[in-house]
Amino acid sequence: MTTNLIDNSRDAQGAYGLCLEGLSTSLLVCPVPDTWPRVKLIQDVGARPSERSTYGDDTIDLSFESGWGVRLLREPATVTFLVREHIGDDELVHPYLAPAAMHFAAWLGRGAFHGGAFVRDGRAFGVLAERTGGKSTTLARLADSLVPVLVDDALVVENGTALAGPRCIDLRPEAAQPRALASVRGDQRRRLTLPPIEPSFPLAGIFTLGWSDALSIERLQPSERLLALARHCRPEVGRTSALLDMSQLPVWRVTRPRDLACLDEVCDRLLETALG
Repeated sequence: MTTNLIDNSRDAQGAYGLCLEGLSTSLLVCPVPDTWPRVKLIQDVGARPSERSTYGDDTIDLSFESGWGVRLLREPATVTFLVREHIGDDELVHPYLAPAAMHFAAWLGRGAFHGGAFVRDGRAFGVLAERTGGKSTTLARLADSLVPVLVDDALVVENGTALAGPRCIDLRPEAAQPRALASVRGDQRRRLTLPPIEPSFPLAGIFTLGWSDALSIERLQPSERLLALARHCRPEVGRTSALLDMSQLPVWRVTRPRDLACLDEVCDRLLETALG
């Protein structure tokens, strides 16, 4: 077993509200404020993860079915990736970092959701969906239309501000067509690279995505918002105060057909609603 601490040659580069120490080659991070909490990234090559995930006040061990794990230490802030072989910086940043970032968000009193966000007129709008709910496909189509995408995969919110994520969206091959995109993650995904972006934007509203036979966008009543948001926040990283704060924002339920031919219309309606 060998432990590999990656060289840190750049300061104040990060994602998900964290300044990441230990990256030397990743193109998926952006300049971030020095005030963002610093977290050291370490690879423990050949280490075996725990048989199951465990959650403590200051230490968390996560174990994944694909055979890797991650150990989180609250102080000093450290993320140790337990991997079979060395992982490139870009792959560490996405997709390996997101689960760790969500738990650090909880430690820091932030909200953390399975979702992404786009930017319209200087404000961020969250896009939340279940797994295979079309979130990444929708955000990628917005990016194709030159709409800035703030984050995909994990939406972290602090005091009403949405924080930028890694500068990419990984799509399933069928959703990537007709784009010619690089294969990543063992040829299971196609990577759409996103341009750099400011590290944070005020969060102005949230869209939740679902499937149906027709396109519909419905603004939820205050009594419905909290439950709608809670569905996209894992219990172990949920913060009641963060959920309550976000439930004060406009929340829209978006249902639409699975047909990719409808995607442009869906995106147009999202942008129109955000402007309204």
